[in-house]
Amino acid sequence: MKPKLRQMCCLVLAASLLLQAVPATMAQTGQAGGGVLIAVRNELLEARRLLLEESGGKTAQQAIAPLDRAKKLAGGGEFPKAFSGKVDAFRRDLDKARLKVLWNDRDEALAIIDRLLSLLDVSPVKGAPVPTPPPSNPAGNGPGAGVMLGATLLAGLGAIILLFFTGQVSHR
Repeated sequence: MKPKLRQMCCLVLAASLLLQAVPATMAQTGQAGGGVLIAVRNELLEARRLLLEESGGKTAQQAIAPLDRAKKLAGGGEFPKAFSGKVDAFRRDLDKARLKVLWNDRDEALAIIDRLLSLLDVSPVKGAPVPTPPPSNPAGNGPGAGVMLGATLLAGLGAIILLFFTGQVSHR
């Protein structure tokens, strides 16, 4: 009777640990295609930073590389799915900003890049609800949520392995 009770307790423990992971996974927020928007935004911010430096035209010319990378990312298949605005107009504006950098027209290039950044900031993912401001206490989607989810899953899997591969919890 004791071995059956131990196995039953171990099974209940494993099930409860695995079921604790369900709310943690449901609390994780993620947007499909959000990664490509963030990558384009980071490239535009890098180009903006380079253009704002007051070290001369040579540093401003280095802003072409981030603009090219942003254009490549915007030309990929995920960007049109994630961006809610007109993708062709966005790409044309990237070309205009690159041309302005080539002609050393910093002010106009900065104005175009700022406009593109504002488009990315207000662009929710297609089909997703408009994002609301984050709560003051991010319950379940803070930096420790992934660690807690992993620890819960690891403990549950360990209990299952202990149950099924040893056949009992202890030898007494």
